[in-house]
Amino acid sequence: MRKLFFLACFLTATIYFGQNKENTISKPNKEYAKDSPEWVFIKAQNCFVHGDIDSLVTFLHPIQLEYFKNAMLASLSDSINAKQLKSIYSDYKNLNEIKYIPADRFMSMFFKYLFNKMPLIKKVNAATRFKIVGHINSDSAAVYIIYKVIQQYLTLKDSTVLFGLCKKYNNIWKASLPASLNNAFLSFIKNSDHNSGLETPLTEQDIIASGSFPKGSPGWVGNEGLKYTKASDYDNFTLLMHPTAIKKQAAYLKKLLNEEVFDEEIAPNNSEYKSYNEFINLSDMKLFSFFFKYSPFKIDVLTNALKNSKFAILGYIIENDTTAYAITKIHAYVNGAQYIMTDLIKFLKYNGDWKMLLRKEPETEFN
Repeated sequence: MRKLFFLACFLTATIYFGQNKENTISKPNKEYAKDSPEWVFIKAQNCFVHGDIDSLVTFLHPIQLEYFKNAMLASLSDSINAKQLKSIYSDYKNLNEIKYIPADRFMSMFFKYLFNKMPLIKKVNAATRFKIVGHINSDSAAVYIIYKVIQQYLTLKDSTVLFGLCKKYNNIWKASLPASLNNAFLSFIKNSDHNSGLETPLTEQDIIASGSFPKGSPGWVGNEGLKYTKASDYDNFTLLMHPTAIKKQAAYLKKLLNEEVFDEEIAPNNSEYKSYNEFINLSDMKLFSFFFKYSPFKIDVLTNALKNSKFAILGYIIENDTTAYAITKIHAYVNGAQYIMTDLIKFLKYNGDWKMLLRKEPETEFN
């Protein structure tokens, strides 16, 4: 039950869905045309928030439904959780029968069970609102939706920016689960290609277009950041980060890296800093850069994966004069396994220049 409870919390927290390099300004939800990617996204959102799971699955892409089913089976069908799985799908006699449940019914039964067992989830969902920021076209049959999730329940108040993928199926737009949720499924599925099935490998055209954004734009800054990360050039990477993000991370590191940690782990492997006092008094930017160069980030398999990876900024949206977002895709191989992952980068203006933030930075700390 503990594993199922963890999955329930995670799923309901992230279920809110997220080479034309256009910048798309957001517009009110009501203006989106019927059957457009945004319209499908909104319908899927409303179905989930109001607990209409049977309707929700009709707006999701069939490949995504199969992916959800495979992930849940891989996560819950071990000997410890098999009993719980049978409780969810009590109409079926054994695990073998459960495996043959149609993917849309599998998801529908799963969430209905969770809502019945955990009524608080439904209450929190009912108090959740969302706003589409805009979209980025990947190609004629795929669109990334960037959106804000606004949650307010009792004393809980939170605003998060997420993204998801809408893709055509038989010429009809269908929604995906959030990219953050798909990425999390990677750890659940054994012997998979580490891809939801909806994401396609990067093309040379993607990579060329990623390098052609106007200098200083969010797309250009994001692409430079990816280049520096691939080259392990964290000094230059740090120059692209928002100073507030750097300051916060440096303060955290100063608490984490005490004198004992310095003497035992840092000093023996770094001749650059001779004393703890010298190290701890580094500028925020130098300490931030060191954070990325420090040994946990220099694992050979990850370093090699970065060097051999392909990456691109698929496009960006300027929400207003001070805030922008970009979608990035990375195609890499780790120990022979293929990873195709997308992510969202947020940018804020600082002294007239676009600067990147770390993921999950609270917006209030940058106002």
